[in-house]
Amino acid sequence: MSSPKKITIREVLSDVLLTAAALVLMFVAWQQWWTNVEADRAYAAQEQTLIHDWGAPTGPDGIPGASTHRDHHKPAVGQQRKVILEGLMYIPRLHSNVWGTPIVYGTSLYDLAHGVGRYQGSAGFGGYGNLAIAGHRTTHGRPFRHLDSLHRGDVVAIRSQNAWFIYALDQLKIVKPEDSWVAAPQPYPGAPTRMLTLSTCNPLHSAKQRLIWWGHFVRSQSDASTPVELRKAT
Repeated sequence: MSSPKKITIREVLSDVLLTAAALVLMFVAWQQWWTNVEADRAYAAQEQTLIHDWGAPTGPDGIPGASTHRDHHKPAVGQQRKVILEGLMYIPRLHSNVWGTPIVYGTSLYDLAHGVGRYQGSAGFGGYGNLAIAGHRTTHGRPFRHLDSLHRGDVVAIRSQNAWFIYALDQLKIVKPEDSWVAAPQPYPGAPTRMLTLSTCNPLHSAKQRLIWWGHFVRSQSDASTPVELRKAT
């Protein structure tokens, strides 16, 4: 009888490396695909929650009547905290990615898995100062994937409890991740007194930089009818 083949250390290491490589590929696939599937479902659920709370049906253009839902409930120890929903975002040029996208309060990974996130301490919708909002570009719903495709003058509309708020984009900027000053109340000389900052990672599949769009407040609308800026896109 022949003796059993001895397994060498090299073969063991090779198997370990192959297994590790497979796990890495599975993680990448999860990050790049499955988190988007989960986020799309979460976005839809959050939007429906707002629509339900607002007590108005969705119109033929996919835009609901309005009211915001803020859940300030503090969870018990060990209980998962709830997401604070503040409104919905619409960007006509990014219609397929940002149309009724939930805006949540906060920019943690947990928050951004449920929508785009308003920076804590930044201005409120239509308020004086800088309304700073961040969103993922390649994972968790990738709402800001095509943020680099926007143009100066493009419209960003936000729906909250009692009004619509319309902003127009002014300038694009690429900065370092640590450049938090871009979300300051007045991040550059001559900045609008009421402005908007949109932020996402740059380039695609990397976090080496931040892609920033700055914009200014145009107007608000207190009635529930769809703003003319959005009717053009539907």
